Parts: sequence; structure tokens; C-alpha cells
Amino acid sequence: MYVHSAILEVAERYRRRKVRSSSEITKEALIALGRAVRDLRVSSPNELLREVKWACFLLEKQCPPVVILSNCIGKLLSLAERCVKEGRMVEEIKESVSREAEKLSWEIEDAIIRIGGIGAREVGDGETILTHAYSLTVFTVIREAIKRGKNIRVLVTETRPEFEGRILAKKLARNRVPVTLIIDSAVKHYMSEVDRVLVGASAILSDGSVINRIGTSTIASVARDLGVKFVVVAGTYKFTTDTDFSSKFEERDLTLVLPEYELEEEEFLTVRNPMVDLTRAEYISEIITEKGKFKPRQLARLLSTA
Repeated sequence: MYVHSAILEVAERYRRRKVRSSSEITKEALIALGRAVRDLRVSSPNELLREVKWACFLLEKQCPPVVILSNCIGKLLSLAERCVKEGRMVEEIKESVSREAEKLSWEIEDAIIRIGGIGAREVGDGETILTHAYSLTVFTVIREAIKRGKNIRVLVTETRPEFEGRILAKKLARNRVPVTLIIDSAVKHYMSEVDRVLVGASAILSDGSVINRIGTSTIASVARDLGVKFVVVAGTYKFTTDTDFSSKFEERDLTLVLPEYELEEEEFLTVRNPMVDLTRAEYISEIITEKGKFKPRQLARLLSTA
């Protein structure tokens, strides 16, 4: 089957780690999918549907397990199938699906802007915020708080072994945010200076728990022990009823932890490099979404019945 260059480009950008945020990955994937659908040359609605399913399959296979991407793809496939059942013509279906892909991309961006405004309102003047990994939504909240004249300081963990925290720290600094980069193991050492922890999420589960970059649950535990507020900022489009979602994440490249030649030299040495962990709902003070702020289980109940 045909593979559009736009889809290959998105896959390559992810493979080379040019895109870090799940929201950014999904927006790029949706735009690529819209282009691919518009350019398809097919003779029947059923052939078009097969090609759309193939393109969606490739995107999910090439990109990491991302709830937001899976949710968006599910909507696009449902739309395409409905159009075929209604007897619509090929060009009409192509236009409907590609426009929906663009609409979903815009909705993600709009949701992040809304979360930025709500989150910035919650941040107090003079606060010190600790964050972990790279999150476009966290960045948006902090940038908006600064724009509103709030005097805040940010601590960012390095987030080994790929150092996503360095990327966020530099991005904040370029936006004139006072930021300090700390090593991951120094979280407890600095937690006494922190007013709130602010992190993003890869997924929000049906029990209110959150999946995010490895190390998040450890930070949540330290925050609770010291009475520091632990806040997650994430769009409702990251909600999933798949309780086994975290198992879909493969371990990252082991050579990021130890060079391959050293691994080969040591017969009894094993390296593990998990991507994500799960932070239970009871460790989370609140989740801020584009619909407002909620207690984790309150949000999960709301989304489960939506």
C-alpha cells in the first residue's frame, strides 16, 4: 500500500527525537494524515477507507503509544466509516476526513491555551515550581503566569537518560523565566523550597491515576511526604479506559544508560530503561484540564460518563 511522505517525515522526526511532547507529536501526525488523505488516488470509497486505515495504522505503529493520538485516530476512522456507509463520494470523504484531522489538531492547540490560562491563574505570585520531563502544556502554564506578571521560579529535573528536562529548562530561560536545572536524584533535597509540583501526562486513566515520564511517581511520593501540592496539567483528550495502557510502552534504548561495548563486556550485567511510570490518584492534588480543575477521581468519573 501507498505510504505518503508526510507520514514518513513524522515517523522520522519522532525516531530522531525531534518531537518530545505527546501533544506536539499528535498535532504533527494529524496534519500529515490530512495531507496524505487529500493526496490519495483511489477509485472507490471502500478502497479509500482501506488506505485511510493503513495510514492510521502506520502512524500508531511508528509513533510511541500516545492516548491522544489513538483517540484522534479513532474519531477519524469512525468518521471515514460513517461516510462510506452513507454512500458519499470519494472526494467528499477525503475532504471530510482531512478537514476533521485539521480540526482535531486545532482543538488540541486550543485546549493547551485554555489550560495555560487556568493553570496560570492557580499559580501564586512568588511561588517556586518543580517540574519533570518536557511538557508543552507545563511550559504554556508557566509562560502565561509570567505574562500575567507573576514572579515565579522554576526547578526542572534533567530527566535522564534523554535529558528532556534540559530542553524545557532552556526553553523557559529563553522566555525570560528564572529557571534552575537540577539532577534527578536531588528532588528531595530541593523539595523544601517548592510550593507546587507541576507535571504533564501521557495518559489519564479511569481511576484518576496518571501515566507520565519515568520518575514522576517518585516525585509525587516525595511531594506528598513533605506536604507539597502535586498538580497535573493535561487535556481531557488524554483520558483512556485502557487500564493496561502503561504496558504498551517499550523500554527505551539501553545504550542511553550504558554503551553497547560495555554491555557486551559484562556477562552478568543487565540494564533496564523504562519510559513511563504510574502515579496513583491519591498522590495527585488536582488535574487541570481545558474544562477546569478537578480532583483526579472526580475528573475520571466525569470523563467516563461523557
